[in-house]
Amino acid sequence: MMSIRRWARLLLCASMLLLGSQAMAQKMLMLTTDAGGVNSSVEESEFTNMRTEFSNVVGAANVTRVSTLFTANGISAATFNPPGGAYDIVVVASHYRAIHPTNWAVLSQAVANRWANSVLFFVDGYDDTLTNDVQMLELHNANNGRNFTLGTKVGVFQSYPLNANSAYSGSFTSLDPVYGGFFDYINNVPGENVLYLASGTPVAGFPPAGSTALVNGVYALLVPVAQSNNGQGACVFATVDVSSFRDADMTLARNGGKIAQAFVRAVTDPGGACGLPTVTKRFDKTDVLLGGAGNTAQLTIEFQNDTLQDVAHAKVTDALPSPLLIGSGPVTHTCTGGTLTATEGSSTVNLDDFGIPHTTGCSITVPVVWPNDAAGRAACADPVARTVTNIIRPGVDFTPAGLGNNATATLTCQPGTLAVGKAVAWAAGSQATDLTGSSFPVSVSCTGT
Repeated sequence: MMSIRRWARLLLCASMLLLGSQAMAQKMLMLTTDAGGVNSSVEESEFTNMRTEFSNVVGAANVTRVSTLFTANGISAATFNPPGGAYDIVVVASHYRAIHPTNWAVLSQAVANRWANSVLFFVDGYDDTLTNDVQMLELHNANNGRNFTLGTKVGVFQSYPLNANSAYSGSFTSLDPVYGGFFDYINNVPGENVLYLASGTPVAGFPPAGSTALVNGVYALLVPVAQSNNGQGACVFATVDVSSFRDADMTLARNGGKIAQAFVRAVTDPGGACGLPTVTKRFDKTDVLLGGAGNTAQLTIEFQNDTLQDVAHAKVTDALPSPLLIGSGPVTHTCTGGTLTATEGSSTVNLDDFGIPHTTGCSITVPVVWPNDAAGRAACADPVARTVTNIIRPGVDFTPAGLGNNATATLTCQPGTLAVGKAVAWAAGSQATDLTGSSFPVSVSCTGT
């Protein structure tokens, strides 16, 4: 019979595995051409292996595949925003069929406007008649002000080392090297964006950390959010290869179980290559009193930036729940730049086009009042309405946050009480006395209006 102690160990391990899978759970959209090219069986096996790879990390139910990239208008903005909310990760994959120009236009908008936190391009370019590789680089050049071009064509399977000097390599150490083949290198890549180098490249000291010097012969590049469309775009990974998911030459066996782990960690880990700032909020008290000085609380909205760079062009709007209003007193923020609007008597806090320093983050502080008017008194007297929750939704009320937990803060109004007390200047147990004409001090206290 299994001992209680052993059962406890097994349960603990199971719990840790469950928590780990939940932490890695991300919604993923997989956009592909269909398997109708000249080597359709190979193409479909690559896409199937790709789906299996990511399903094993985020869960099969969290992966949606749409195979319409080869048809005109096969995707639209609605593709990226299904019922239940947008996707965290979008993978774009093609091999033996061309992606239609109308869909390249939509993909460009998706990257520029961050319709997903990260967009990963595994677009094979070995067949020069399809121009998928050229279209992909033009998309990235337009969104990032770059001049990426196609480099040397490679016709063998081999390994490609991780750029150990990249600020973004930490998320990918388990995928070093990556295996692939039959693709084109990418040229004119700033050293800071080089993620995987050409096969056989001596990695020590090359390219130097943070270098902006252009590098040729790059297997894969990464553009973080801070550099994507001036800080307004998605984190981008790009390689002119999809064979890393192929069964041939043991490539899948070498990469399997590592690719999805690396990319999901890049999105979810604090300081990950594709990480985004987070927002939280709090009141300095849990209860306010209706009427008097006790009806004011201090609201603090905090932005934490664990990414590797300062984040620019952030925006936040906080709509206070009724009946809360902005009170009198200083309204301040510690963020970089931006225009803060929070007018006394209104119910909206707005900070536009501000920056969030990495590591230190920044915050907004606003005085909030529960008003002593008809609406405030009615809400405070209601056992349900007297508790309100202030909510900021990442990706909706706050950008550039991706998907994540809402920032919430709760406040309860206490209507106060009316208390009447009296005191008798007469000790219990003393001799009886005629109290006719005597007075009794009466005290009245009111903690409400």
